[in-house]
Amino acid sequence: MKVIVEKEKITRYLLNTDHPDGSSKAYFFIKHGFQVNHWKAFENALLAHFEQFQSSNAQEITPFGLKYILTGYIETPNGESVLIKSVWFKEKEANFLKLVTAYPY
Repeated sequence: MKVIVEKEKITRYLLNTDHPDGSSKAYFFIKHGFQVNHWKAFENALLAHFEQFQSSNAQEITPFGLKYILTGYIETPNGESVLIKSVWFKEKEANFLKLVTAYPY
């Protein structure tokens, strides 16, 4: 199944220090070396996080589809491994999963 991390989810939310809901996440991820102008590095880290932890974490069936809640480490551009929680969602009729959010854990 295809797994998607939308550019806007990274650039306008997870790495946006002005976002009303995401600024604390942005400061955390930026502190560990992720940057808006190199958003693909963050995308790759999140996809690797999903691949590594998808089978060992919680799945929740909702009326709208399947939610994955994953906890595990990601590699950061500054060489550290940091523990995060990420949430992914697959709508009932969709043939792909996409990132909903990620935050320090």
